[in-house]
Amino acid sequence: MKKVKKTEPESLQVIEFEKDNSIIPFIKIPNKVRLTAKDILRIQSQLISGFVKNKVDSETAKTLLYLTNGYIQALKAIEFEERINKIEERLRNETS
Repeated sequence: MKKVKKTEPESLQVIEFEKDNSIIPFIKIPNKVRLTAKDILRIQSQLISGFVKNKVDSETAKTLLYLTNGYIQALKAIEFEERINKIEERLRNETS
């Protein structure tokens, strides 16, 4: 199995301002980096803060929070699957 090198994203800034002071929420993610639950929590915190400060409208905040929650669920499933695969591999090696 090929190991993927995990690198910490420099920053995951969600709220970005345009020159005309309009607000465009986006998530800037470096290529080929698997976000951690900690990264997602940081993104969600920025979204909630932006919403509370009226920098992000409710529909955008709701949509992005929904998507990040889905990402967290996928992370849980992937991590669970990886743990099961390691256990199964260990058991196969012990019985051979």
